[in-house]
Amino acid sequence: MISLRSPRAVLLCTGGLLAAAAAWGMHRFYPVLSGYFPPCPFHFVTGLHCPGCGATRAAYFLLHGDLAGAARCNLLLLPALGFLLWLCLRKKETLHPAVLTGFVVLVVLFGILRNLPWAPFTLLAPPAGGL
Repeated sequence: MISLRSPRAVLLCTGGLLAAAAAWGMHRFYPVLSGYFPPCPFHFVTGLHCPGCGATRAAYFLLHGDLAGAARCNLLLLPALGFLLWLCLRKKETLHPAVLTGFVVLVVLFGILRNLPWAPFTLLAPPAGGL
């Protein structure tokens, strides 16, 4: 059991509160039209899609129960959220390096594949200008 005074519990509670505030903002305002959410700086500078491009729109659709819209904007968001939830809820304090390495390889591979100009890889890129 985690003590409420442990640094991990404080971090989890703080992260939970910040996530709840972010979820409220994303549920309330559509990221493309609201002007509250900044564009991806990597995409702005390079014209390429980073692994996180479209994640804000995907979170918006996920919060509205639209799994297909969320997957269309960023297919990696759902597995990444599941992985982060698993990290937060697990009892062990340590993480095997192969698990983290595998996740990093998945994210980098996703970032490369979504920028390839051929089908079916073009489906991994977020839709231009929103849905």
